[in-house]
Amino acid sequence: MSALSRKVRGDLRRHWGKNLLIVGTLALAIASFAIVAVPGLLNASMQSEIRQARLYDVAVATRDLDLSSRQLTALGHLPNVAAFEPAVQYSTVVATAVNGSRQNAVVWGVNVGHQAVDVVDVTGGRLPAGAEILADEGNASATGFGVSTGGNAAILTAADQMTPVRVSGTGRSLATSPTANGSNSAVFYGTVPTVRALAGVSGYNYLAFRLHDNSPAAQTAIIAAVRRYLTAQTGASPFVGLPTTRATGSWPGQSIFGQIIALFLVITVMAVLCALFLIANTMNTLVVEQGNEIAILRALGGRRRQIASVILRTAGALGAAGSLVGTALGVVVAYLLTHYLAAQLFSVQAGFAVSAPVVVAGLLAGPVLAMLTCVPALRRAVRRPVADVLDNRTSLDYGTGRLDRMLAGARLLSGPARMGVRNTLRRKRRTAATIAQVTVAVALAIALFAVGKTVAAATAAVHAAQQFQIEVDAGNGAPSFGGRAISVAAATPGVTQVEPLIENNVGLHGQQYIAYGFGPSTLYRYQLSSGRWFIAADTATSPAVVVLGPAVASATGARVGQRLVVLTPVGPAQVTVVGIDSVILNNGASVFFPLAQFQRLTNSAATVNALWLTTKSTSDQFVDQVSAAVQTRLGQAGYAATIKKSYVETAQNESANNSIVTLLEVLGLLVVGIALIGLVGTLTLALIERTREVGILRCLGAGARQIRRVFNAEAVVMATAGWALGSILGYALFLGLVAFVEHDFGLTVVKVFPVLSVPVALVAVIVVTLLVVRPTLRRAVRIDPGRALRYE
Repeated sequence: MSALSRKVRGDLRRHWGKNLLIVGTLALAIASFAIVAVPGLLNASMQSEIRQARLYDVAVATRDLDLSSRQLTALGHLPNVAAFEPAVQYSTVVATAVNGSRQNAVVWGVNVGHQAVDVVDVTGGRLPAGAEILADEGNASATGFGVSTGGNAAILTAADQMTPVRVSGTGRSLATSPTANGSNSAVFYGTVPTVRALAGVSGYNYLAFRLHDNSPAAQTAIIAAVRRYLTAQTGASPFVGLPTTRATGSWPGQSIFGQIIALFLVITVMAVLCALFLIANTMNTLVVEQGNEIAILRALGGRRRQIASVILRTAGALGAAGSLVGTALGVVVAYLLTHYLAAQLFSVQAGFAVSAPVVVAGLLAGPVLAMLTCVPALRRAVRRPVADVLDNRTSLDYGTGRLDRMLAGARLLSGPARMGVRNTLRRKRRTAATIAQVTVAVALAIALFAVGKTVAAATAAVHAAQQFQIEVDAGNGAPSFGGRAISVAAATPGVTQVEPLIENNVGLHGQQYIAYGFGPSTLYRYQLSSGRWFIAADTATSPAVVVLGPAVASATGARVGQRLVVLTPVGPAQVTVVGIDSVILNNGASVFFPLAQFQRLTNSAATVNALWLTTKSTSDQFVDQVSAAVQTRLGQAGYAATIKKSYVETAQNESANNSIVTLLEVLGLLVVGIALIGLVGTLTLALIERTREVGILRCLGAGARQIRRVFNAEAVVMATAGWALGSILGYALFLGLVAFVEHDFGLTVVKVFPVLSVPVALVAVIVVTLLVVRPTLRRAVRIDPGRALRYE
């Protein structure tokens, strides 16, 4: 073994505590890189779920169609159809036998256990037999309505009877589960005869197809073929809603998830930058501490290349050890994050998986970054005059700057505090790197908190724009509301106003959007950024007009006066844009039609599928009473209606938004944690390299309290400087994140920056700093003076 190799081994064995700290710091920095793997791992998990679920490519909601086995076979043999599955969808209300609490629900009549499309996997219990049903396993988490296996759920039938049905088990389907689709309705699965009996229908009202060629053109062709065939067989337009299409590789809820992931990646970039700061700071400290040894090697005749080889090999060995530990830790972190996101957002159990590119990058990043970040400090170290280094001159530039001299003459601080402040200036580069980490952490914390407040304000504004207390819906498989239903609702005690409307979907520029049919006077408090709202002249026979939500206008580039072709349930329709709304209803992705025109475009002549009701009192208890009365009266009149209460919807939307913000804040805490690790590492290494100095102070009579004040002052100065810079950067980052959200979602929001968060952040930073440096302080006050003076 060469002398240089023995020197490397000696450096690694000596001061093993310091080396373990360096390896641990590098490992945590490398582990943070694993966040980059989460989107890819989640996508791979969802692709596996899509294959297992045999997810639809095209699905259409129809009126009740009595299709014979011959007709079903013909649909399955249409050109380009790989698989076909008919089903019955029934929107209703379900109640528990335990406390009688009611919940909106969708019951699917499917061929459970033998589905060719949109497979329902049984996750607990057994397949339903006879009149039994399966409960979706996402019901409890998404809607708060859980029914245990073996229990009973009372389902409201089309005949207005609450019929108890036994739950045989739990299941899930990527196409229909409430968590995957962002639904607030509980989902159940039963046999086709069972659901037909509940819904009072005799045929099918939902058709799902998988295609050999799933290109947009092929999807359009199969939709047209299905429409032609069913029209020819049944004699009327069959569709009651816009057909749903799915691009290859996509899944329900992916668009919103993609927008969340975009924010996720912004935080990931900050985590990586903070980790790079941490690595650079740690390795720079390693080189600076070996300044005397480098000078001795040069005095003994060592060449710069040989000395650099020793330092770089030592750094590479420490980096390799850190990368091994960090990569293993990162694999676990990436799996846990992926598993959590898949379960919370889609009710999918993501299996253990590893991102090979990220693992390889992590293994290489440790030694490569460790050696690269050593180079600047190493270049400075080998160029210093040997005599100056051995005499402890020029290794530090403290005392040469104006700020150094000002602090030296300052009398406002006590001696120990002044010494701690001076220590931050002795290693300016290291201090600057540590302050930079704290700056990034504080900035991210302030920015994410402000973004959360902005999201909360935007959510409140959306609900303030909807001036109703109750929404009554007639889902697919239930009768639409005509004049009689409107009269029944209006005559219910406690109801002060009834607005009929239509809710459906339309297609525009290859995207589907939620569409509403409103009258000139509506309970929706629109806020137009340009153009006009609907007027009495916008009748069923006049040229079709629309008002676009802000996200739709941004995505399509539409302006007032422009003509667009909109895909509706009856086919393409040419419309003229007369207004642009600024309210971010449905994240701004809404399209508004005059009610009479939308009735024509949805085959809803003289009927609607929703009612908005206002009540005499807006208290939750009164709204509950009126809701129950309206539902009962409509049921007695032959309308199986589902109820949505505004205050419940508001709470659920706030909870969903808070969950997203909380997730982003948790990820932000990872960055904060990295910064705190950097602060602890800086102070710990500073203590190690000043062991002799601490020993001298102890010999001169310095007590434990005074030494603690020295290191506390050093930590507080760096934390406060990081807070000051972080507050400025935090506001700028907040503006950037809001601009990113506006661009990504295609909408405009009112910015809400809580100024109080800035002083709160200062208090939090100082308190947390004093807590995390306690282990360092405990070591400092326990140093034995004799051993400290012999430290090398």
